[in-house]
Amino acid sequence: MAVRAAFDMQRSTIKTFTVKGSSTATVNRIAYLDAATGTVRDAGAGEAGIGVFLNSYAVGAQAQLALLTAGGVVPVKVGTGGATAGKEAICVADGVADSATLGGGTVLRNVVGIFRESGVAGDVVGMFPQRMAATSA
Repeated sequence: MAVRAAFDMQRSTIKTFTVKGSSTATVNRIAYLDAATGTVRDAGAGEAGIGVFLNSYAVGAQAQLALLTAGGVVPVKVGTGGATAGKEAICVADGVADSATLGGGTVLRNVVGIFRESGVAGDVVGMFPQRMAATSA
């Protein structure tokens, strides 16, 4: 269990977006960009995220995100499935967790980063932000 997440925000790109109506924006969770409205909300399982919320925000608030542009280490909430240092991170219903083994197969995996630390559901751990799409069986 990670006691305290290690993170380095010096090289991270921070941008501000409006929180989508009737949605949640939760600290250390991956943010999903609604292309139609330009607003953000917590990413759902399997969705491609654009950043990590730096605080929790109310509907309509201006939310700051650390963009998934690589560089730095950002704190993220571990969801069901846990986190393993060095493994690819994907969005799950309650945070981010280890991806299935990548390569082969036809199941899309939207990777949001690489875990710097291991943790269990509910922990906050460091993650190297990195957005990419891959497949698995």
